[in-house]
Amino acid sequence: MMTRRGTIILFLLALATISWFFLYDLPEQRLADGFVFHINPDKVTLIVINDGNDVHTLQRKEDAWYISTLPPDRVSDKKIGHLLNIAKELKPLNILNAKELTHQLSLSSLGLQNPKRSIRIHEEGAKDQILYIGNEAVGEKSLFAQLEKQKNVMIIPSEIAAIVFTNDDDFRDPYLTTLKLDDLMEITLTRGLSKLSLKKENTKWQMTQPVSGSISPEALQTWIAPLFTTEVLKRVSNDGTNLCPYGLDQPRATISLLAEDSLNPITLSLGNVAEEINANSSAPPAYLGSSARHGIFIVPASLSELFMITPEALRDRQLFELNLDMVDRIEITTSGKTICLHRESGGSENWISENQRVIPVANLQQAIETLEKTKVLSYQVATPSKTAAAGLDESSKPTASIRFIAHLSENTPDDEAGDHTIMEVCFGKKTGETIFARIAQDPELLEVPADTVNLLKIVF
Repeated sequence: MMTRRGTIILFLLALATISWFFLYDLPEQRLADGFVFHINPDKVTLIVINDGNDVHTLQRKEDAWYISTLPPDRVSDKKIGHLLNIAKELKPLNILNAKELTHQLSLSSLGLQNPKRSIRIHEEGAKDQILYIGNEAVGEKSLFAQLEKQKNVMIIPSEIAAIVFTNDDDFRDPYLTTLKLDDLMEITLTRGLSKLSLKKENTKWQMTQPVSGSISPEALQTWIAPLFTTEVLKRVSNDGTNLCPYGLDQPRATISLLAEDSLNPITLSLGNVAEEINANSSAPPAYLGSSARHGIFIVPASLSELFMITPEALRDRQLFELNLDMVDRIEITTSGKTICLHRESGGSENWISENQRVIPVANLQQAIETLEKTKVLSYQVATPSKTAAAGLDESSKPTASIRFIAHLSENTPDDEAGDHTIMEVCFGKKTGETIFARIAQDPELLEVPADTVNLLKIVF
């Protein structure tokens, strides 16, 4: 039978064992406890990095992050997301409790007596979490670290230090702008004395200079998308410095991007060739200035080539575009003969010819669509000499034509009632395998395949 004294001794031994577990905290138990930082990346608004020489601040403003350079610059979404994810998932590889921090493991020898490097993370509604970084631990992939106001020292993976203790340029957004084509309402390219102006009307883009005309959506996307998706090669200067060495005092060309609901466009300026990078390349990179990024960059040759686009390359190659719902009558002239089509009465959607032949609306729509999609081979300015040579001047009789007419009833104002031509396409003289067409009195002649006129005869 155990004596009262023996019971007390056993109780004290058990209490000492429990206290040893709590006070000295076995590494295996602490490793199972969780993470170094306790953060919600979506709520983090500030990260302060002290690398021992400089202090860098990463701050979130609305939905974007900025770095505290002069001037402040946008931070890469990808890099800030990676940093926050590494911080959130960071776990200690091992724990040194306060009792072990003596002699060769003293705070001084671990680089944590007066640590020079630190990471401070601020989260909305929570206290700041500061992690001090010391010397390398075992090998090159681990470091000694200590959280503020904690006595224990952790051994952590060095990955987070490799991310945060770096040049501030590594945090910068590598793209020239966050805009996308859908955000824009105007694009202007200026090169020397020439200007190319594009404007979005409703959902479609139109060229307003040097000529008026439709833009191919595919050609526009192919041209402008690389401005938003190509990374710069290097940042070389703030734009407050001397622009002359970069050729940006008198840029070779500029592209201005005006976003919807914005008063001031973002201007990208193309400077000299940057010969210090890929000097032996047949297409070397170039200097580029950006009003949005307050800096001068070196960009790949593929970006500088975008400034050399021609109006011709962006033009919509479709002959015309028509909304048949607006049309009440169609007049087609070929070989000196004219036929007329008009909508069938009685609420029918079908059409009828002068000889009372019924044309199903689906057939007519298909025929007009075929004509609409005739490929324009080239655009030429309708000078008097070219118009005469094409057989499309006032003294010439077109080879063929098609006219779309809308009829406004008497219920409309007197000066609007009656027939109105919505669109008229005239074809001139055949020259080899091509023929020129002209839409109304547009300032351009459209070169199309010569068999387009035969198409009029077949489908109508």
